[in-house]
Amino acid sequence: SMDPSAQCTLLAINFNEHGNKMLPSWTEPFESAFRNDKDRVKITWMTINEGKAISFLRHFIVRGFKNIIPEEKKKRTLLFFGNCPDLRDVLRMHNNKTSYVYLLDGLGRVRWAGSGRATAQELKRLIGLVKEMAPR
Repeated sequence: SMDPSAQCTLLAINFNEHGNKMLPSWTEPFESAFRNDKDRVKITWMTINEGKAISFLRHFIVRGFKNIIPEEKKKRTLLFFGNCPDLRDVLRMHNNKTSYVYLLDGLGRVRWAGSGRATAQELKRLIGLVKEMAPR
């Protein structure tokens, strides 16, 4: 799209601390590349907490997250408690030990996907696609 008002969002998903540690390899270069375009290019973080034991600890997990998430990221951070087999299947998130990133266009359609730690080639492709979708 060559629409100057076009928007895109990088959705960064993890299931546990191991996956969460991989996300900065995607989100930090992405934030750096689009630092001056925050109105149209955004990042949303999502942590999926599966299992009955985790749901019993929900209150403590939420409180812990509130303490460690920087204030500027709180409005763009989602915590999900429960099982989501349909979502995992549709987005092909079959390994809960890794991270997943999805580039969404302004209509919420997935335009690109990645997982694990970002490589230089993947970042170049992702950033190039965003520049194509949401030109300045």
